Amino acid sequence: MMNTERISKDYDLPNEETIAAMKEVDEMRKHPEQYPSFTSVDGMLDALLKSKDSDEVHSPR
Repeated sequence: MMNTERISKDYDLPNEETIAAMKEVDEMRKHPEQYPSFTSVDGMLDALLKSKDSDEVHSPR
């Protein structure tokens, strides 16, 4: 038997955390010079592992 009930509309709206993440991506696209960039996955992972005591990776200025 097939369930024909529609999922609640509540699932169509992003939650606060998702909205914040989307805003962060918009900001990163507008100002990429303010964020770190990497030429390899290894470089990215090294930076992430070095910052394990921090919640975020900071670009060198």
